[in-house]
Amino acid sequence: MARALWKGAISFGLVAIPVSLYPAKDAQGEVTFHLLHGRDLSRVHNKRVDEQDHEVPYEEVVRGYEYEKGRYVVVDDADLKAANVKATQSIDILHFVDGKDIDLAYFDVPYYTEPAKMGRKAYALLRETLRRTGKVDRHPGAAASLRRHRRRAGLARLYAALALSAAGRLRSRPARRGPQDSRHRRG
Repeated sequence: MARALWKGAISFGLVAIPVSLYPAKDAQGEVTFHLLHGRDLSRVHNKRVDEQDHEVPYEEVVRGYEYEKGRYVVVDDADLKAANVKATQSIDILHFVDGKDIDLAYFDVPYYTEPAKMGRKAYALLRETLRRTGKVDRHPGAAASLRRHRRRAGLARLYAALALSAAGRLRSRPARRGPQDSRHRRG
């Protein structure tokens, strides 16, 4: 089995179930490509260059936020840490909704949760309750601290486990390209 990506707890009310998170998708078998130079098939490498085409060593690269055209404020790791919501190492269940009410377009890659030995009974009880009621915990009802970020998430029964999917933000719908719907054609 893969190594756990995260360890924490599923919590609701006074209940905390210790769990580990594992990727639910198998990356093996996915095709990956390298960028190659077409003439001799040598690998192409990315270099950090500034606007004057000077190569910039990694230790001289800083993170900046453009607050006005051409004007930046430098943001370091300490600034990000101070601004970040404190990671709690928990998946907090805030409320439950019917499974049919979930728009799956909002959810990213799923993860399996696995209970720690002392949390197996409570984990099984939660999983079976979700199965019997058809309820699932989901956005905006849950919040998970994964990789130092607090995000909305969904927790649902998947096979014999509970699967967590962190909610992402959808892009706005692109302008329609191609033939118009027949109902909107000009006559």
